[in-house]
Parts: sequence; structure tokens; C-alpha cells
Amino acid sequence: MSMQRARRLASVAVIATLAVSGLSACRSAPDVAVYFGDTEQVTVAEVDRILDDARDKLTAAQAAALEGRPAESVPPVRLPITAIDVVGALVSREVGKSLAQGKPAQGGTPDLNALGQLTGLPADAEYVKLYSDGYATIAGIAQNAKPAQVTDADLRYAYEASREVGEVAPQVSFESWKEGLSPQSVDVLGMGVAARDALRDQVKKLDIEVNPRFSAADIDVFAVGTEKQRLLPLVVLPLVDPATMPVTDAR
Repeated sequence: MSMQRARRLASVAVIATLAVSGLSACRSAPDVAVYFGDTEQVTVAEVDRILDDARDKLTAAQAAALEGRPAESVPPVRLPITAIDVVGALVSREVGKSLAQGKPAQGGTPDLNALGQLTGLPADAEYVKLYSDGYATIAGIAQNAKPAQVTDADLRYAYEASREVGEVAPQVSFESWKEGLSPQSVDVLGMGVAARDALRDQVKKLDIEVNPRFSAADIDVFAVGTEKQRLLPLVVLPLVDPATMPVTDAR
């Protein structure tokens, strides 16, 4: 081998090493759903496993409820959660755990049967327990928070979320809905906003980075049950700035 060729090969090797290092540094492995700093991560396989568990549990529950009916009359199972929901719940649990270290439990443990009904899943689905673990700590933070100033953007989010699920009639304008809120309701939202701001600082501290496939994931900070027995998040913390969010499909 000539000296010139050896130098070229050495240069190629250095460039390749730098490229691999760069990929590691920007934490872009396609099989990782979430990075927590440089030492912990959640894989896409783990997200898929939790989704599969929810589907299996829901299928079994529906089969038991419709036992005896002809197979052709049984509707297909429609999973009420997505991979994005699972990522949000996984991050919520880890952020909650980090905030709760060395502190007494604050929010109590949600009833899994009630939470299962609100999420549309059987109580024994892993997602229900996962959501409960994160939300219990976060709800405790909100309950003990001094209400923050609620902005029009905060109110607008709660209004749009409520209207989307039918809790606010389509003909009710934002202005009239806002005027109808009691001071107590605004204070409760303000506690959620205060908790959201505290969680934002913790997310930054944990150096969380989300795979672009799941960039729409968020942490449910304050949620209520609707008249139709569904979970309605009114205050959330996006894990990725919506202004920088890529268009993705994480079905």
C-alpha cells in the first residue's frame, strides 16, 4: 500500500468516526422514542409493547362483554390511545418520579377502574397504570401550587379542547365561554398552569429529547372527566415546541 493511499484511508476512517459520534451526540437513533439525557432511553419497541398490551386487554374485555353474539356482528376493536399518548405517559411517569424523589406522595393514587373508564381501556391495561403513576405526582404538584396567572392562550386551549369533545357547544364563542367561568374555575386552571411551568423546568433539567415521530406528545398536567366519561386534558405541557414540530405520522 502506498503512503498516499494509507493517508487517504486514515482520513476516511477519521471522518467515519466523527460521523458516528455526531449521530450519537444528536441522539437520533430511529429505534429510540425518548432520550433522558445521555444515560436513559425509552425504545420504540417499548411503546409498541404497551400499545399491544392495551389492544389485547381491550379485545379480551370486548369479547367477554359480547360473548354469545355472532362473530360477524362483533365490531372491530378501536384502540382509544396512540403511540403519541403512550410516549406522553412514559415521560410523565419519569418526570413525576424525578420530582417525587425523597418526598412524600402528594396526589394520591387514582382509582384504576375509574381511570380505565375515562381512558376507554380495561383497568388492568398497562397504559392505565402508567398514566396513573405519572398523573398522581403531577396532580399533587398542582394541588399544592399557588395559582399562576392564566393567559388567554391558556384559556383558549381549555376552550378548544372542551369544544372538541362536545363539552362546549359549537355555537358558544370563546368570549362568552370565558365570561361564564367562575373565579374558582380560573384558580383551578391557574394551579395547573403553575404546575406546568414547574414541569417545564424539570423536563429541561432531565434533558429530554423526543423522536420526531412522537413530537406531538405532551404531559397531561390537569385533566377532568367529561359527562361522556372521557378524559379531557385542560392544561398540557408539549414535549416539543409546536412552532418547531415536524409533520409526522406516528400511528
